[in-house]
Amino acid sequence: MLELKPLIAKYESLVLTEKQNAEQDLGGYARVMSMDNYNVSDHRIFNFIKSLFRCSKIWRDFKPDYIISTGAAFALPMYIVGKLYGSKLIYIESRAKVYTPTRTGRQISKFCDKLIVQWPEMLEVYGEKAEYYGILA
Repeated sequence: MLELKPLIAKYESLVLTEKQNAEQDLGGYARVMSMDNYNVSDHRIFNFIKSLFRCSKIWRDFKPDYIISTGAAFALPMYIVGKLYGSKLIYIESRAKVYTPTRTGRQISKFCDKLIVQWPEMLEVYGEKAEYYGILA
């Protein structure tokens, strides 16, 4: 997401992150909200439902036109909420994945509006939904 700093600086932005020190990296460009109490390793249905409610409150507070994610953690609940409320969803697949999709990518690719991959090989993995933009570095 740090590579998107020029885009974040250009538009009113809210960055949701599990990274505690994101204020240092993006604080001058966007409002940063930590989701640090979201337990990434705990995938029980209760925590997922709790995340849906929390993401729904965040959506109602900020009403984003676009939701951009690089994956994992609370991306899926935020995308579900965003889709229900009419936000456009953009997913950027990890540059660490060259030949296979991430679990989040597989889940989100079915309903996101734009899927950006960083390797041409990933075009075959995701099909016509994917767009190759090169490495975001």
